[in-house]
Amino acid sequence: MEFGTLNFLELSPEILRYLRSEGYTGLAQVKLPSAGSAGSGRKYYRLQFAQRSYVLQQSFAADQDFHRFIQYAQVFSNLGLQNPEIYAFCPERFQVLMEDLGSQDLLSRAQLAFYPQVLEALFRWQQHSDAAFELLPELVERSFDFASLRWETEYFQEFFWQNQLNLNSCPAMELWFEQLAQRVALHPQVLMHRDFQSQNIMLTPQVRIIDFQGARRGSAFYDLASLLWDPYTMLTPATVAELFAVWQGFNHAFAMQNASQCFLDAALQRMMQALGAFAKLSKSLSGKNADFFAGQIPRGVARLQSLLSQLPTDDWGRADFLPQLEKAL
Repeated sequence: MEFGTLNFLELSPEILRYLRSEGYTGLAQVKLPSAGSAGSGRKYYRLQFAQRSYVLQQSFAADQDFHRFIQYAQVFSNLGLQNPEIYAFCPERFQVLMEDLGSQDLLSRAQLAFYPQVLEALFRWQQHSDAAFELLPELVERSFDFASLRWETEYFQEFFWQNQLNLNSCPAMELWFEQLAQRVALHPQVLMHRDFQSQNIMLTPQVRIIDFQGARRGSAFYDLASLLWDPYTMLTPATVAELFAVWQGFNHAFAMQNASQCFLDAALQRMMQALGAFAKLSKSLSGKNADFFAGQIPRGVARLQSLLSQLPTDDWGRADFLPQLEKAL
């Protein structure tokens, strides 16, 4: 990902109007440093003047999540869910002016001392599930159900298993993925961020949550697995187990007997999605961005190997899937 690159950009009338009210006297056409980019194609720029700093998000015209981002941000902010404040936006030019949360994310400050605070923020998200669903019925309509979960593993099969490793799927793999999706679909359902990983958690130093336009109703364990089994941070299995216990301490309602199995299933599901994304983006993007995602593939594989090794010895995922994966590497 590239940071600091200067880019020419024309501010929309809506955003320029807001900035004028804050004392901005510059032109509509500005040269701004990049504040990052995302695999989705969204780009972020930092605009600073008079000791003030903002982030400008520029989406592309076909970005179906643009309007969700605006709508969700307003509702989540009212619920106190620690997302950035939106100051102005322009639907015609797909621009959003928002609070600048700085450049320190959990990945850049990957220290265990921050994790209890992050887990508490996740617990707060899940606590507000009913209120969020009432205010945004779309979150329930976009439920992360069996079909959505199967889409993730099909994504893994196409872009990682077939395109990256040049392997063919088999009926046993299809059945195993279906059974995994069935189990995860039956988990307790909460407000799910859908990409709760270290790059989407800012430290200001308070925990702030970004990139939430994919939110929906889904497994209470999915976001937790995204955070603790994140290939970017590579926490040890022992540390993952310790932090899982911390989360259970916040969330007594999910300290049920099969919680560990639910967590493992959600982590397997999430890792399939991550590897599919890494493989796809390493080929669909170019330059440093492609190299970045290509570099994450070995880390994602290591995470998946660790997860598969936790399955019972007679489970197809450990008995057949894991050996096939290791043979292909």
